[in-house]
Amino acid sequence: MAGPAARHGAGGDGWRGERSTRLDAFVDAAFAFSVTLLVISVDAIPDSRPALVQALKSIPSFAACFAMIAMFWAAHARWSRRYALDDPAGTVLSLALVFAVLVYVYPLRLQFGVFFAWVTGGWIPYPMAFGAVADVSFMFLVYGLAFATMSLCMLGLYLHAWRRREALSLDLEERAQALAEVAVFGWFTLVALASIAIAATAPPDDSSMRLGLPGMLYAALGLTGLVHGLAVRKVRAAEERRSAGSRERAGARGVLVTGTDTGVGKSVAAVGLLHALRARGVRAVGMKPVAAGCAQTAQGPRNEDALALQAASEPRPAYADVNPWALPLATAPQLAARAVGATVALPEIVAAHARLAGTADVVVVEGAGGWLSPLADGIEHADVARALGLPVLLVVGLRLGCLNQARLSARAIAADGCRLLGWVGCAVDAGFDPADGYLDLLSEALPAPCLGIIPHAPDPAAGAAAALDAAAAIAMGPAGP
Repeated sequence: MAGPAARHGAGGDGWRGERSTRLDAFVDAAFAFSVTLLVISVDAIPDSRPALVQALKSIPSFAACFAMIAMFWAAHARWSRRYALDDPAGTVLSLALVFAVLVYVYPLRLQFGVFFAWVTGGWIPYPMAFGAVADVSFMFLVYGLAFATMSLCMLGLYLHAWRRREALSLDLEERAQALAEVAVFGWFTLVALASIAIAATAPPDDSSMRLGLPGMLYAALGLTGLVHGLAVRKVRAAEERRSAGSRERAGARGVLVTGTDTGVGKSVAAVGLLHALRARGVRAVGMKPVAAGCAQTAQGPRNEDALALQAASEPRPAYADVNPWALPLATAPQLAARAVGATVALPEIVAAHARLAGTADVVVVEGAGGWLSPLADGIEHADVARALGLPVLLVVGLRLGCLNQARLSARAIAADGCRLLGWVGCAVDAGFDPADGYLDLLSEALPAPCLGIIPHAPDPAAGAAAALDAAAAIAMGPAGP
């Protein structure tokens, strides 16, 4: 399922590091060099069929070493592209990983060579003198040290990303994946350390089953999938508890701003409302759960309306919480999500709103299009309003025909069981004359009060804020839908 990480890049890959850094290039080159040290025939090219057969017998140990090194390389590549943390801590840990790989690559080849020689009863030749019980313990010690060291490096890298989760604006899914990687490499390290401990304490003349126990412990790596799943569930459960607590503390105070149509001034109204609230000394933040039409930036897709909400917010929230679903294509949100294979999920919206509500007094949520324009497949504006416990502010685009649109929107809001807090008129038509009686007709027809009139092309920080001062006062009233 495509998650909210899709917002960070076209195609939904969630990568922040779109371009390789010099450190990435160095790490890749170091891993590539380590692989060259694993070539099947180290000494010389086989000059006869028996020599070639002997060389080919090294394939299993080569494949095992290659798979192990490739696993750690892939883990580092994922870390680099997901988080792009080109800072001292990331650099030191990445270089430590390279150092560990280059130090252990040849001993690892010998250890795997000994293992496959033992498994095949000597059909695959031993790459080193091997026979005493102490040699077995030594083999497990070397392998355990290599595996534990590289796992610790990756554990440190993902733990660094987890600690920077707020600065990186990680969404719920990305936080879950980061902690899952921490858990996985922590588990790798724990298993390797247990194997080292048993191998180091084994008596030199012990030939019992304990001799093979350090190797048998690595079968516990089969539980990696379970560890990963438990970590993901832990993060999601913690986020749900945090969401519930934040909604209880904040009382879900705020408003959902919708419109009679697209392009009627929802963003102007929402930004103006934020300025009006802040002028009253209220901590107010904006949110646009789903935005279709985003420009690609170095930080990922960014939507103009969502950026305006972020800029008007105090305290300034992370963009990932302001706009959990940033979809590149400028079209209906449903089509934009399908274009990148994203599945917009209501729990992600609720979680982002809870994080915002936990830092502010009021959250102003801006919808997309009109009230009956779906935010995603199976998600209506009413679903969001009910899930967040918000009343609705209707923005009416003041132009010919707006009376019909306003009445239909108000009826739909009521039919969906949501509370209409009030309405705001926005002069989208420069030739609209409020003195011609239209405002009176709207006030008579709509079941909620007029909370402000926004002039044509206002200054977002001044004109809109003044026009919405009354709306700000009401938005600070009792919470609930």
